[in-house]
Amino acid sequence: MVLGILFTIGGCAWLWTITYFNTASLQVIGPAVLIGIGGSVLIVTSLAMGTELIGPHAVSGLTL
Repeated sequence: MVLGILFTIGGCAWLWTITYFNTASLQVIGPAVLIGIGGSVLIVTSLAMGTELIGPHAVSGLTL
């Protein structure tokens, strides 16, 4: 989870430096990749934590 947060914050910091220093607009690809990796890690981690919380308490809603 910390790794995802670090990727996301790194991407945001990179975007901030692009806008603050008025550098080339092609540098947007790098921060977009970092934010995408961070978001993916956070989503997978949250789904895994939710699955772990449900655990053996899962009841099927299927009635035959």
